[in-house]
Amino acid sequence: MSSALLIAGFSSLLVSLIFLTVAYLRQRRLYEQILNEIKRAIEELAKGEGPKEINIRDSASPKLLSSIIDGVKKLSEEKMEREERLSDLEKAEKAMLNLLEDMDETKKELHRMSITDELTGLYNRRMFYQVLEEESRRAEAEGRPFSLIILDLDNFKAYNDEFGHLEGDKALQEIAKVFEEAIRKDKDKVFRMGGDEFAIVLPDTTKGLASVIANRIRERLRERWDGRFSISIGITQYRPGTDITHLIQRADKAMYEEKKRKKAGNASTNKEALPN
Repeated sequence: MSSALLIAGFSSLLVSLIFLTVAYLRQRRLYEQILNEIKRAIEELAKGEGPKEINIRDSASPKLLSSIIDGVKKLSEEKMEREERLSDLEKAEKAMLNLLEDMDETKKELHRMSITDELTGLYNRRMFYQVLEEESRRAEAEGRPFSLIILDLDNFKAYNDEFGHLEGDKALQEIAKVFEEAIRKDKDKVFRMGGDEFAIVLPDTTKGLASVIANRIRERLRERWDGRFSISIGITQYRPGTDITHLIQRADKAMYEEKKRKKAGNASTNKEALPN
């Protein structure tokens, strides 16, 4: 073989090697670019970001890798949609929970208003009858006593006439506080029956103990108002089989009898004070 042929063959081999090397490097750069794009897309997916355009400059990119990239984009889009749906559901759920909480608070407030006297904050007449029914049932079932006190301010009308209704309302609020301070907070309940009339239900209480609490109310009222107000009190103890209407009537009767005695005593005092 001549040297010319040898050189020609070597040159051809060298060109082939160079071509293969260039092709290899070109393909390697393409794969690196594709892998980098896939990596970027996966990172965006992990962050919850929307998929960006994936740029593969070489039109000869393999179909398999292109399908992988398309798959990553699709997964990212689906993840974004799921997160948006979940976010909407979470917002709706949170709004519903807030609404239910508001409704529950509103329900509690409405219930409180339905059983409470607006002026004094004491329980009202409606709650009075409900508590009496409950205590009478408990007394019948368990044989435990309870007592009822009816209270009426003696000279409240004169106070209203002298100072006006606004001052009268303030006085009733202060008097209500006196009643609440004098009772047993874990047992007894005070009610405003209307105007200047009040009631107290005392569970597990005999008439004797109820009288002690009533006298405590008298004393605290006298101290707080320096004798400005006096109060007439009727006390009765529940008897088995008694209708609550009769129970209230007995306490009312005892209260009015005391009020009459006071009026009669005042009349006698005034009569004795007249000159001969």
